[in-house]
Amino acid sequence: MIVKSLYDVVQFRTDWKLQFPCNLEFYSNNTDDVFKSPGIFYLFFRGELIYIGYSNNHQNIITDRVVRQLATITFRDFRLNFTQAALDSLISQNEMITYFRNPIPRVENSDFVTSVNRVLFASNHWDEFKNLNNQTLKLFELHWYPNPTVGVNSSISALCDSLKKKYKPRCNKEYVKPYLG
Repeated sequence: MIVKSLYDVVQFRTDWKLQFPCNLEFYSNNTDDVFKSPGIFYLFFRGELIYIGYSNNHQNIITDRVVRQLATITFRDFRLNFTQAALDSLISQNEMITYFRNPIPRVENSDFVTSVNRVLFASNHWDEFKNLNNQTLKLFELHWYPNPTVGVNSSISALCDSLKKKYKPRCNKEYVKPYLG
C-alpha cells in the first residue's frame, strides 16, 4: 500500500476569467510508474473513507482518476457537470445554491459528472471547499493498492464492487444516508 496526501500529488490553478466557485482546475504532473498499474484506491477526507475506485489499465491513477474525483467531490473545478438528480439536490441545498446561480450548472454525462451523494458531501464541507487552498488538499489522503490479490473476486472491478458494498463510502453510489426516524 502507498499512502499520499493529495497535497503531494495534486495541484490546482485558478482561472480568474471563470465564475467562482467553478474557477479552479485540478491537475497532476505525477509520472511515478507505481501509479500506472491496475489497482484499487481509497480517498479519505479528514480521516473518513469517502471514495473507493479502481483502475484496470496502465494509465496514471492520479492524473486519470484522482483528479476527476477531487473535482467532482469539492465542486471547485470548471469541468464539473451534474446529473439531473444531482442538480435537483444542489438546488435543495439553500446555502450552496447561491454560489451556483451564475453560470447555471451544466447537466451532462461526462468525465467530470457529480452525483447526489457528492452534493450532500460537498454541502457538509462547503465552508472548507469554497475556500479551497493547499491546506484543504492536505486533508485529503490517497491509499493506493497496486496489483491487488483479487481473492474470490473475478477481477479488480469485482473486488472494488465488493469493497464499496462493504464500506459504503459517502461519495460512492453504494452509500445510502441512514434514516433516523
